[in-house]
Amino acid sequence: MRKISLVLLCSFILLGVCGCNKGQKQNSFNDNVEQKENKLQDFTYGTKIVGNIENNVIMSYGNYLVLDNMEILVQNFDKLFSNGTNYKKIDKNIMEFIGYYYDDIKEYDFFPLESHTGYFVKNNKVYYKSQNSTFEITETEINDKEEILSLYNDKYIKTNKAYYYATKYKTNKSECEKYADVECEYSYKIVNDKILTKYYNNIKYITTGGANSDWTDSPTDLTIIVFNDNNIYIYKK
Repeated sequence: MRKISLVLLCSFILLGVCGCNKGQKQNSFNDNVEQKENKLQDFTYGTKIVGNIENNVIMSYGNYLVLDNMEILVQNFDKLFSNGTNYKKIDKNIMEFIGYYYDDIKEYDFFPLESHTGYFVKNNKVYYKSQNSTFEITETEINDKEEILSLYNDKYIKTNKAYYYATKYKTNKSECEKYADVECEYSYKIVNDKILTKYYNNIKYITTGGANSDWTDSPTDLTIIVFNDNNIYIYKK
């Protein structure tokens, strides 16, 4: 598979699910009792969606999906579009509206507008862009030999071997939470997500949604895992 060089950003940062199953063979939810139990512990069933995505999702943010052929889709898990599916193709120019523009279709490079912050991927490395600076996240569990394929929802990263998530943490947690006059200091790291990695070949892409939907009963958006069989699950983690 062609290396995907991605640059993601806060307001719409994330790359999408690559359909290339380069990871190890994973079982489906119903293959054994252990995974059935894990399903109940880590996922909550959401609903069944309609429509097939022929290309790989390389970026997702909210209701928007960017495919590896540079098409952009909007998704709606509550109602079908007039085409009879939960997906609709939209004008590529919408990218600027949601915080991105792309420059080189062949390289899949995505550049954030200057006002946005967040994670992005370029040249197989993960970066964070703040209002004042941009830096590489060097504290990572991603092996040097792995190829970064996707970044979802400004958090989840897919390589050709596993799933990871980027997180912000307090470097002086014990001190700043104990003393009133000690300011908390933060850093960033990338950690392997063992649960998602277990279902590597079953996952189509990761997105957000479900706010005020009758199948979630939640006032806020949640992390949604879309599986290859079009069943979607709420990720509890």
